[in-house]
Amino acid sequence: KTVVAGLAMYTTYTAGLQSALMVPTEILAEQHFDSLSQLFPELRIILLTGGMKPAERRQALEAIEAGQVDMIVGTHALIQESVTYHQLGLVIIDEQHKFGVKQRAFFKKFGAPHILQMSATPIPRSMAIAFFGEFDVSIIDELPKGRLPIQTKIISSTEEKKLKPRILEKIRKNQKLFVVTPLIQESESLDEVQSVLHAYEEIQLLYPELEGKIGLLHGKMKPKEKEEAMQNFKSGKTMILVATTVIEVGVDVPEATVMIIKNAERFGLAQLHQL
Repeated sequence: KTVVAGLAMYTTYTAGLQSALMVPTEILAEQHFDSLSQLFPELRIILLTGGMKPAERRQALEAIEAGQVDMIVGTHALIQESVTYHQLGLVIIDEQHKFGVKQRAFFKKFGAPHILQMSATPIPRSMAIAFFGEFDVSIIDELPKGRLPIQTKIISSTEEKKLKPRILEKIRKNQKLFVVTPLIQESESLDEVQSVLHAYEEIQLLYPELEGKIGLLHGKMKPKEKEEAMQNFKSGKTMILVATTVIEVGVDVPEATVMIIKNAERFGLAQLHQL
């Protein structure tokens, strides 16, 4: 999907127009920004998110309006009233099921740019809109070369402790592990559901040999802390990342080969599909 987005944005640039890529989370925005900057080092690419400092943000908005930027990557910050695009030719909305119809319609006031919506989670609403002629559908149905089939298993919490030798073996081979939970903090009404903080403590107790190699990531952390947690995991400073679904959209860590989802019954099908 990222390659498709990059090529479409580059084509827009060759036509002398701006393109914007909107994604639901800051982590994903930063990742796309990095990918595009590496793909097109000669282009002027800018990042626009809610976590930016006011001065940085003002500078970015001025550059966008003046046409000094070729590609803009950002979160919901791209559809704030304060943003004025120069000559917007294309808008790409990634993980489109995370945005509402009005949010997607915002760009119409900038001369009705072309809109490309992308999602790895096929959902009925998109299908309905497609049937009623709102947009055309293209499906990328082949996997990247050499991709192995994913094995999914359901196990009980007592069996989970037996996974330890297998997990340690994988970590020895430099493979990484996600542990995903539905809640950030404990909830009195859902006392059987594990929070991310609880799971983090539990994993630390279960894997004393991995001290300092276990990371934590959730939505209430400051943007800087999130970025640091993600970088540590990508670089291999941490080998296990205990997180909430902030990681469900497009976090790209090729060495992560295993994911344990706690209380899987608390997630919707689309979320499990994303994970």
